Amino acid sequence: MNTNKQTRQGGWRLLRPMMLLISLTGCSKMAIDGQVVDATGAPLPDALVTAVGNPCQVKADQDGQFALSCAPGEYLLSVSLEGYTSTEMEISAVEKKRYDIGETVLVKIPDSKGLFVAEGNEYRAMEPARVMRTITKTSKGYDRMFCLNADESTQIALLPGENKFFDYEHEGWRIFQLDSEGCAYKDTKDSKHRWTVTYREKPEIQETEINRGKKVVTIDLPAGEYFIADWQGFFQPIRKAKLAYSGHWLKVGK
Repeated sequence: MNTNKQTRQGGWRLLRPMMLLISLTGCSKMAIDGQVVDATGAPLPDALVTAVGNPCQVKADQDGQFALSCAPGEYLLSVSLEGYTSTEMEISAVEKKRYDIGETVLVKIPDSKGLFVAEGNEYRAMEPARVMRTITKTSKGYDRMFCLNADESTQIALLPGENKFFDYEHEGWRIFQLDSEGCAYKDTKDSKHRWTVTYREKPEIQETEINRGKKVVTIDLPAGEYFIADWQGFFQPIRKAKLAYSGHWLKVGK
């Protein structure tokens, strides 16, 4: 009787892989395997893995591991978790088999509000910088310039190309490329008190809203220097320095 029991147990062990194969192929299914981790490599339990536009969905276990079972096909896979930025990837899973996509890293959303820059797999606060406003009287009116004060600014080094920032309920900002004089913005006022912009180079930005008030901002930055201004207060100077305006100084390139 013990021999029969052992035989049955041994047979069960042999049948389990076969039954798993049948569960995937007999039901016209495939599986996408992977693990969800944070920037340190620690697992993220309960991360939600979804095949966008399909009923296929699963949560990661305590080790961040998941196995998403769907019909074979082309999928846009979304991985998300409360408190982290979500990510999407295109997966070609057209055969009835297992696909191991390895680790998916989710970036933690900063706890404090403001504007942050991506550094590796995390967002960090940016060092402060200042521009100074100067006004010059001319025969036609006034020239006004907002130029970097390098002595009171800390440079933030970035690589050329797409750079990501995180906007967490920031009041509003603009990014300007500094000209050869280190100026972010120039305008002039004529004798009839009409202002005309004479210099303002603004890189294009792309915003992806994570949820209300939280956005990932992508900016394609060629080599050069830039100033990110708090636009809501750009024309409202710092109280203790009436001609100074706050922001962040970016140096892109070598």
